[in-house]
Amino acid sequence: MQNKGFVKLLAAALLLVCLFYLSFRFVTSLDDNKAEKGGMNVTLEVSVADIVRSLSGYNNSPIFNEALDATRIRQERLGDNFLKIFQEEFEKIDPNARLSTIFSTLELIDKIQLSTSNDEVINVLQQEVNSAIDSSFNVLCSRIDQFGVVQPNIQRLDVEG
Repeated sequence: MQNKGFVKLLAAALLLVCLFYLSFRFVTSLDDNKAEKGGMNVTLEVSVADIVRSLSGYNNSPIFNEALDATRIRQERLGDNFLKIFQEEFEKIDPNARLSTIFSTLELIDKIQLSTSNDEVINVLQQEVNSAIDSSFNVLCSRIDQFGVVQPNIQRLDVEG
């Protein structure tokens, strides 16, 4: 029985190790109770002005840029449809200017020709904006689903943009 002291030392060491690991469980159970009340809210806002600028091929036309700036200011005040206000501001600056000269880019060549009217250009732009927003929403949903979030609540708010 010469190893009696060694066995007691080993038992005490194992007891301390077990208590150490059990302490983690105690701490995490306290955090679990707090986490049940928690959550996260994320808001993704798609900028229609940036989409329009992109669809124009980042056109540097002074009329285009002036109309975009005026539209941003007016939309903040009124909250109306961005493209509707944009068309009004563009036509106010130069009533004879055509949106088709700005938006007949390689990306939209099959939808907008130089002879396309301003109303038709705005309709095409609205479709493209809606498509970009839908695409952003779908990417967000697929990425959240990829990480296996417990209770995702993903909503698309249709705010005039």
